[in-house]
Amino acid sequence: MNQKPIRNHDDAMDSHYFTYNKNGENKKYPIKIDFFRISSKKFAQNQVKIKPNNIINLLEEETAENFDLSDDSIQNFINYVDRQDAFLSNNNVIEINYLAKYYEINSLIQKTEEYIQEHHQELALPLLLINQKESFDRSSYEKVISNNLEEYVENESLSEISISILYRILFEYHSSKEMNNKILDFLF
Repeated sequence: MNQKPIRNHDDAMDSHYFTYNKNGENKKYPIKIDFFRISSKKFAQNQVKIKPNNIINLLEEETAENFDLSDDSIQNFINYVDRQDAFLSNNNVIEINYLAKYYEINSLIQKTEEYIQEHHQELALPLLLINQKESFDRSSYEKVISNNLEEYVENESLSEISISILYRILFEYHSSKEMNNKILDFLF
């Protein structure tokens, strides 16, 4: 019997737009809503508000005020969900991780956290130092530093972290390991 494999290569159409106010300009980013409904728990549970003309605010206004997302981060986030090539870098992984968590896209959260873990020496401590305000989700960076605390105690910048963040890092570390002399020296 002769068989010929075939595949549908029709692409889903861009049907909606994310908008994001950057430097006073409302930028539009086309998205394929069906892919977002498949990938995002927030979309699947209809928690996303769609305005007339199929416009969706990328972030809620209160949240958007705390961030200055780059075009690169937004586009790579959309590309990932739209099943196109997306690229992680030290410059965009934090913002993409935030968007993945915001839209509850578990596969992207996992990929960004793997990247952060692989590049923790370049990312974790500087990010904590920059983002010590309460509105930023620091838990994954705190965990990375806690898991690699022996390496970080020699970095003078560690002492610049707020006491509450440092406490959580040390508590996490101590719950899984015994304090060694390096860490005790750092504390004193």
